[in-house]
Amino acid sequence: MQSILSSSKTSHIQLKEAADRNIDLCKVEISRPLPAMLTPIKKLPVEVLGEIFSWDGRSGLWISQFEVQPAETEKEVDAPALAISHTCSLWRKIALSILRLWSTVVLDWVYNPPDVAALIGLYLDRSEPALLTLDVTIQGISFNSSFHGGAKNSCIWSILQSLLDLGQRWESTSFRLGPKISFHADSFLSSDHLYPNMKSFFI
Repeated sequence: MQSILSSSKTSHIQLKEAADRNIDLCKVEISRPLPAMLTPIKKLPVEVLGEIFSWDGRSGLWISQFEVQPAETEKEVDAPALAISHTCSLWRKIALSILRLWSTVVLDWVYNPPDVAALIGLYLDRSEPALLTLDVTIQGISFNSSFHGGAKNSCIWSILQSLLDLGQRWESTSFRLGPKISFHADSFLSSDHLYPNMKSFFI
């Protein structure tokens, strides 16, 4: 009986050791690069990679926000150029060199979440001095009720102001604004600001 128990214990230890070895082998294999997948794209010329990145139909920054129920919203952010620039140092260098990847800003908001201002600023900075394509929709009950003392005191106005201040870089621009924010934007747009590169404009 003792012999059987000893043999069973030994077998159990051997099985555990074998399992541990297999796990270690798997970890090694997982940590290795996959040359069959990675090597071909690494061999592509920088110019070809740049063209591939530019083929994305949604280049630029897209931020949409919608109300799922009163006082509760969800946000979607699509930033392809940012994702490309975080892949590796080579792709980052290529993405930063293609200004048109950063020069489109599309905003569709119920109201302004405070954490997008830095992201919008990043795209405006990285696209400079390229001309801008802007498509801005800001309207809705939640947006209008979030002013707390007027549109010019809201977070969203500071972001809109940063876009309006870049009028010299506007190429294609569309603004669909709620009545409160529209009043302030109209007074700004009707001032003496110049738009020398404007090809299309809608408000």
